[in-house]
Amino acid sequence: VAGGHITASGNISSSGNITADNYITRPQTVASAGSDISDATAITSTTGIVFGTTDDAAKGVKLPAVSTLIIGQQITVHNTSAATLEVYPTANDRIFPLADDAPATVPVNTAMVVTAFSADGYVGYFTTVIS
Repeated sequence: VAGGHITASGNISSSGNITADNYITRPQTVASAGSDISDATAITSTTGIVFGTTDDAAKGVKLPAVSTLIIGQQITVHNTSAATLEVYPTANDRIFPLADDAPATVPVNTAMVVTAFSADGYVGYFTTVIS
């Protein structure tokens, strides 16, 4: 039915299509910190869009543990800084094809899109700079 309004406090499911004119995800802005996986700033698992900031290419942010997400859940980390941004998985997770605990380096003015892929890892890709 067109023009309806839905308010829900739990999960919504459908056996058919769900169509919308607008879809907005609440973003999170995260200032990077630390120098490795142990002290990088944590990203919450409640948001799909992250604006990462940094003042030093050695600082980073940390993805939520894959075990806290639903397989297929996506997170986009935008680097809005003038320096590269390190993005770490949670300890013992990985961003394929990197090793466990290894960070991905997001170039300036680009983004990294990752999808929860397995019990211990993400798969993803980088975007390119708009010119």
